Amino acid sequence: NVFEFIGGRTDMKELTLIPIVSGGEDDGVPAPKMMSVEIGNYPIYMPQSELGGYVMEDLELTKEKAVATYRQEGAVQISHPNLILMDEEGKNLDFAAFYDSSYDRETGKITITLTFKDVSEEDIAKVKKVGYFTRSMKLNEDEAVRIKLTE
Repeated sequence: NVFEFIGGRTDMKELTLIPIVSGGEDDGVPAPKMMSVEIGNYPIYMPQSELGGYVMEDLELTKEKAVATYRQEGAVQISHPNLILMDEEGKNLDFAAFYDSSYDRETGKITITLTFKDVSEEDIAKVKKVGYFTRSMKLNEDEAVRIKLTE
């Protein structure tokens, strides 16, 4: 596992790592669930769990590509959100596309780009919602580890 801590203070004296339990009903946590939200009024909060989620700040759609910008709020299980384009009923519009993502460590901005192949203006006009997954998580405070950074 690899973890990255961004935005910490240089005067921290201690770091506490708390494992997250997620994923399966064996852990007493429900399986991931697909949710959808209407696009158009930004920002759009897309909670993954009660611990945190993503905020979609903008979505630009053309027949060539979709470019979405996000920021993270709280704890999330994956480093980048999904960009799932849906119609008015919440059906996945499975356009053939090349997926690219970037993360700006200075601003915390996440950019997801879908570059389409053979998508028309009529196809783009069908996009009314975006989908995302909730991933129930709970903190396992019993197995927390404290790491002293200074004496």
